Amino acid sequence: QEQLQAESVQAALILYRSAQGSQADVLRAQLARDSLANDISKLQAERASDLAQIAQILDLPEPPSIEKQWPNLPPPPTLAQAEARLSGQPLLRSAQAQTRAAQIGVQVAKRGYWPEVTVSVDYGQDFYPGSPNWLSAGVNLSLPIFPGNRQDQDVAAARAKALQAQYRYDDQHLALTQQERATFARYEALKAQLERTERQLLPTARDAFSATLAAYAAGRVELSAVLRTQKEVLDYALTSLQYRRDLALSAAELDFLATQGATQP
Repeated sequence: QEQLQAESVQAALILYRSAQGSQADVLRAQLARDSLANDISKLQAERASDLAQIAQILDLPEPPSIEKQWPNLPPPPTLAQAEARLSGQPLLRSAQAQTRAAQIGVQVAKRGYWPEVTVSVDYGQDFYPGSPNWLSAGVNLSLPIFPGNRQDQDVAAARAKALQAQYRYDDQHLALTQQERATFARYEALKAQLERTERQLLPTARDAFSATLAAYAAGRVELSAVLRTQKEVLDYALTSLQYRRDLALSAAELDFLATQGATQP
């Protein structure tokens, strides 16, 4: 933006010195150029605030040094590959573990139907002198009576928990699948938009600015046309940066969704 503003100021000065332009055009161009100082100060303050927040989150003694380059992220897998790896996602692994625990709870509750067998052995001697030692053994078998009052209720409650855990897993799997498909579609759209902007829209806007600036220098258009085409260049440049940012965020999200958790025994 500073470069474009400098070119606009230079063109306005050339026309003014040659008595083909007005002083108002020079002042307008200089005003647009000098107002960048306020924008730069604002951006610097926002950057310092963001770095301070990052330091607080990461518990760093001082703000970190951020490299002035885009992250080098690997290309995401295809949608088919990502969906095939979705079962290993840590969130689904956690839901699977909860489902298995609930199913084990059903098996534990069913044990209430089994009779409890207790074996007891005693050995002793009577207090009377000359009495022989004695040994006794016994088997105690307890049978469940009225299972509907306790066992059936326990099993039903355990089955309800297992079914609820399965529903949670299914919902989690469906939500992650939809998120993965939506993110992949957004990634492909952003990739195409970024490529189109950088190869077609932004170069065309720059050519339009150069042509308008040349026409202004020749006295064929007003300065407002130059500033308007200059704004279009800046808008497309900013849009390109936003596409690149969103593309990196989508790639990071796809990487998270394709993350494989540890295999549960």
